[in-house]
Amino acid sequence: MKWVILGIILLCLGFLLGLWLGDRHWQAAPQTTRNTTTAVPIKEATADDQYVQSVRREPYIFETATDSAGVGDTIDIYVVGLREWITANHTRAHHLVPKIDGNELTGTYPILIQEQQPTKDGYRVVKLQYVLEFKPESSTAWLHLLHLGWKRNAEISLCIEGGKKMESHVTAASGSFKFSPMQWFQVLCGFVIVMIVLAIFLYLAHNTNILRDETAPLRPDRRLPYSLARAQMAFWLFIVVSAFLFLWIATGGGITAINAKVLALLGISAVTGFAAAAVDAPKGNSASPFENLPTVNLNQKRSKIARDLEAELDQLLQLVQAKKQEQATEPGCANLSEELVALEERAKTVEKQIGYFKVPAWRGVITDLLSEHGEVSFHRFQMMVWTLVLGLVFVHGVVTTFAMPDLDATLVGLMGIVGGTYIGFKLPATQLQTGATVAK
Repeated sequence: MKWVILGIILLCLGFLLGLWLGDRHWQAAPQTTRNTTTAVPIKEATADDQYVQSVRREPYIFETATDSAGVGDTIDIYVVGLREWITANHTRAHHLVPKIDGNELTGTYPILIQEQQPTKDGYRVVKLQYVLEFKPESSTAWLHLLHLGWKRNAEISLCIEGGKKMESHVTAASGSFKFSPMQWFQVLCGFVIVMIVLAIFLYLAHNTNILRDETAPLRPDRRLPYSLARAQMAFWLFIVVSAFLFLWIATGGGITAINAKVLALLGISAVTGFAAAAVDAPKGNSASPFENLPTVNLNQKRSKIARDLEAELDQLLQLVQAKKQEQATEPGCANLSEELVALEERAKTVEKQIGYFKVPAWRGVITDLLSEHGEVSFHRFQMMVWTLVLGLVFVHGVVTTFAMPDLDATLVGLMGIVGGTYIGFKLPATQLQTGATVAK
């Protein structure tokens, strides 16, 4: 049943994502207004009558024109006295770029220039159509716009690249147009998708061996412990994928690549995981004192499992006492001695199980990640701490720069040293365990 529910959720999300992507590509034909005959004579616009009159966003399917836009949208900027302004400034209309809240969108040129009906005073009105695309040459401007927050009143004008700006009646004070660098619907869809994928992965991590060390001895719950190297690979996978999806949505598809530093970071985590698996391979499956115990029902609460094990321990202790009394009456019986030793060992193992289930589950996970053959190791602690620290640095860089962070080479090198130290300390520990197994 849970798989059916999960499938329905994924289908709904796919439908929503399809609608979003679809309206980006299946825009309705631009609504244009033809210049009609008017009784008002056309006049030359003076310097005071040359300005941006209004801004509208081109409608999508089943939508009317609106007074708000964001990255990836197509906007129409209506200008009064454009011909006179470009003549006075010795430029051409095709060279004009939008300027939003003082941020010049370099490289964003009009895709359509069309004359409209004149104003009631007889001044020419021209529509310039732009697609608000995230481009490398305007990345700094977009970064400033993204930092300004969500939907807000904005000033929109036109300017010569790196030069003079045209006066505008579309100002933040007038509230005639709203600009939203990021659209909440797209961001929400991306967040939901990441959360669903993460939930599926955590389910697999809990119920399968996708993140477990298959060569380590069993835990008291008769499950394999978690592998630190695999957990690090999964950590960087979700950090980088989430950052890439966020940036792709925030920039309207402007970010489509990762830099060499991020690629090196992923490579280091992959090599660390591969090297850890290669080091552990010779030792094979390690013996565990919990292998011969019955499997506990992990679907129950840990407190309930601990109480059941305590009841089992009481029975074992009673059997131990009975065997001791029986051995006292038959001191020379070898079978009784072997049975007594086996019962005492089983009682000790069950006692360890009880201690394991009396603590929260998250402590067991932390113990798995920090322990080497049952003992907490400093090199594992070091690797875990530096991974979390660099993860925070990475996330902070994405949020503050709206780009894949260009990590310092020394930080990437530090991650390589930490991974190498982890592998280096695993080698002698693995050799000692392998030798002990052979000796047995």
